[in-house]
Amino acid sequence: LYQPDFGVLFASKSVAAAWAYARALGVDTYVPFRAAAFRSDGGQGQGSVVLSEQGAELRSRSLVVAPGAWLSSLSHTLFGLRIPTRVSAETACYYRPQAESAGSTRGPVPDHSYRSMPVFIFQTENGCEGMSGMGYYGLPTIDVPGVKASAHYCGPTVHPDARPAAAGGPAAVLGRTLAGAAGEEEAAA
Repeated sequence: LYQPDFGVLFASKSVAAAWAYARALGVDTYVPFRAAAFRSDGGQGQGSVVLSEQGAELRSRSLVVAPGAWLSSLSHTLFGLRIPTRVSAETACYYRPQAESAGSTRGPVPDHSYRSMPVFIFQTENGCEGMSGMGYYGLPTIDVPGVKASAHYCGPTVHPDARPAAAGGPAAVLGRTLAGAAGEEEAAA
């Protein structure tokens, strides 16, 4: 599948834009805020009260709960819901494309920018235990000098409050899979 008008959303930039838009609409935001309890405001069901771990109380007519990696624990604590999720520590790798070398018979080096290289999703066995067939994905060079590539759901299961700074990564498998497509590994995030 090739889609010339593809898009890439960067999580941090998207979240920052959503927060900025909410503030522009007059929404009051409170960061950091770790919810500890939730209840009706005691009126005619017209509002909600959220209590923070520090004892702060927020009242509103409407409420958006966006707990991210804390969905399972927070939905159970606040609403009595059991929503199973798996939080994993993933490693994304950025590979610098190989430069055209003098006398090379390989031909010109392809453009790895977003203008020429599509996002790819390669659904195949990725060697990750328990996640058979989840495959790999990659993004062209956009903000970071390198092609981003990683395996889906390969990282270890972790608690959202204890995620490691680095979790290993798919470099060895990707190195074999993408041989010749990318040069050395630049960075992991």
